[in-house]
Amino acid sequence: MSRNLTLIDIVRMMLKRWWIICISCIIGAALFFGYNNYLVIPSYTSLGSLYVNNIRDKMSENVNMADMATSQMLVFTYVELLQSKTFMSTVAEKSDLGYDGDQIARMVYMVPKNETEIMEIRAVAHDPREAQIIVNTILTNASAEIDRIIKSGSVEIIDYGNLPEYPSSPQVRVNTIIGGMFGAAVAMGIILLLELLDNRIKDEEDLTKQHKYPILGNIPNIEL
Repeated sequence: MSRNLTLIDIVRMMLKRWWIICISCIIGAALFFGYNNYLVIPSYTSLGSLYVNNIRDKMSENVNMADMATSQMLVFTYVELLQSKTFMSTVAEKSDLGYDGDQIARMVYMVPKNETEIMEIRAVAHDPREAQIIVNTILTNASAEIDRIIKSGSVEIIDYGNLPEYPSSPQVRVNTIIGGMFGAAVAMGIILLLELLDNRIKDEEDLTKQHKYPILGNIPNIEL
């Protein structure tokens, strides 16, 4: 026989078994903390940036809104160009870290910054020094690669890659909280499922919910 549970019923059954939910929350948090803190290899992110200009000789031209808009569009072109297999192979060779071009490509992320003429370049590696070297290799070779392919425009280095002091992932604290929430959610789901499958009549309230008849009396529990 199915039961029709209201929100109040669900809240009551959760409060009744709050200790199960708390234990599951602690277990989930502990498992996620242990996995992220001891089993996952930390990754470090180095960040650098380039300024993209569509005017090669800036001293002879006045920069206007049209030039800025063109530069913003060029950022997307330069991103695709600098993420090409040819350039990634060049970066792999000049960085001399033992990676090939495909591996470097999977470690690098290039995006325009907030629809401006600035391109952000990130490299993620398990060694913070390697992440910095990859970013700086891209920055120092970007201008020559763009000149080789595109005969107009230029790029200038704004910030060289930093040496990260702390890992960017895993986020142990956030993942521990997620683990606790996951453990609590699993416990609540199991409690709700068991309650839905339990068709036993425990008190007068259960009896009146399942049968719409008045209760004429009850038999007291007499302990001998």
